[in-house]
Amino acid sequence: GGGGGGSDPMKESIKMAVNAVNSALASMEEANNVASSHVMSRVRPLGRQVREVTSKGVELYGQRRDYGPQIVAGSATAVGILVAARRGKIPAVIMGSMAGMGSYAGVYYGIPDFYRK
Repeated sequence: GGGGGGSDPMKESIKMAVNAVNSALASMEEANNVASSHVMSRVRPLGRQVREVTSKGVELYGQRRDYGPQIVAGSATAVGILVAARRGKIPAVIMGSMAGMGSYAGVYYGIPDFYRK
């Protein structure tokens, strides 16, 4: 058995390969961390905006009865105009009336109340 002062070329090759793989993995992990921090820096403000919009929506939903006639008339008119442009006057009157009834139910009865049993 020899084991003299020289190092085994096979062990050196394995050591170099392990070091190369470790280096590559470290680089990939660092790139992943950078990408994750970029994503999180974009997601946090977006989450804040979603919370603000949601709270504003809840606040407006709570005030819906204050503007009931305007909401009902506006939705009926908007749907009526859109349908009239595509289908004609008779379907527009029917769809506008249905939109008005739906808006009325939403304003005065509330969407959550409709689903409660």
